[in-house]
Amino acid sequence: WWLGHLPSMAAIGVPASDMAWWILGALGLRILMTWLYNGAGASLFAMVLFHALINLSRITIFPSIGAHYVGAYQAVAYLLVAAIAGIILWATRGWLAWKPGPA
Repeated sequence: WWLGHLPSMAAIGVPASDMAWWILGALGLRILMTWLYNGAGASLFAMVLFHALINLSRITIFPSIGAHYVGAYQAVAYLLVAAIAGIILWATRGWLAWKPGPA
C-alpha cells in the first residue's frame, strides 16, 4: 500500500533519507490505525475519517506545495508517531484492542 507513494515523492525531489522517515511514520500510522479500527468495532468509517484528518492536518499546517516533506518535519512528526505507536503496542501487549472471539 505505501509503495505507491514513493514514486510521487521521488518525482517532486524528496531525498531518500526523508522517504525513510516517511516509511517509519507510515508503519507507526498503520499500528495506530489498526488499534483505532479494532477499538472502534471494526469501523471502516473511523479509518476513512482518521486518514482524511491526517491529510487535512498536513495541508492546514503546511499549506505550501511540498512543505510537509521538509526533513525536520519528517524527523519530529514521524518519531512522535512511532513513539505513540510503541506506547500503544506496549499498553495493549501487542493485541491493539483486538479481542478474539469464541473458537
